[in-house]
Amino acid sequence: MSREHARILTAIWRDDDFRALSPEAQRLYFLLLSQPTINQAGVLPLTVSRWARGCSATSVADIEAALAELDRARFAVVDADTDEVLVRAFLRKDGVAKQPNVLKAAFRYALAVESPRLRAVLAAELRRLDHVHADAVADTLDGTSTYHQTEPTSSRSTSSSPTPDEPPVGRVRRTLRRRVPVKRGGRG
Repeated sequence: MSREHARILTAIWRDDDFRALSPEAQRLYFLLLSQPTINQAGVLPLTVSRWARGCSATSVADIEAALAELDRARFAVVDADTDEVLVRAFLRKDGVAKQPNVLKAAFRYALAVESPRLRAVLAAELRRLDHVHADAVADTLDGTSTYHQTEPTSSRSTSSSPTPDEPPVGRVRRTLRRRVPVKRGGRG
C-alpha cells in the first residue's frame, strides 16, 4: 500500500545543516519524503524525470543538481547504477522503529536493497536505532552475518496458544475477544 502522507518534524527548521541547503534541495527533500513509492526503509526508485514534472518551472537538470546537493550533505544517498535513493534519516525520523510491524517491513526492504553504497548507509542507520534485530540486519547488510528473523517467545500461559491449523484471523479475533470488553445492548 502506498503512503498517503509524509511525516516532517518541525525540528527540521532548527537543523543548521538543513537550513544551509538551497531552497531547491529543501523542496526536493520534501518531495522525496512525500513520494508514494518510498518504502519503510526510506528507499525509493530514482525517477528524476517524474520528479521534474512535479513543477512546471523545474527541469531534470534542476532535480539532478538538488539531488547531488542532498547527497553531498548526506540527507539522501543516490546510486544511479541501481536507480535507488535512500532518505538517510527516514528510519529514525518517520517513527518506523516505534511500530514493530512497520520495523519488520523496513528490515525486509533494507535487505532487498541492491546498492552496496545504500546498504552500507542503511547498516549505519539501523545501528543507530539500538535494537537487537536492527543490529542483526545491519550485520547482514555489511556482510558480516546472515539475519534470520524469529518471532519472540511469549511468557503467557499456553492456554491461549492457537492450534497450528487455526487461521490467523481466528487467532486475532480470539485474542481481541479475550482482551477487549465489548459493551452490548442499548445506547448510552
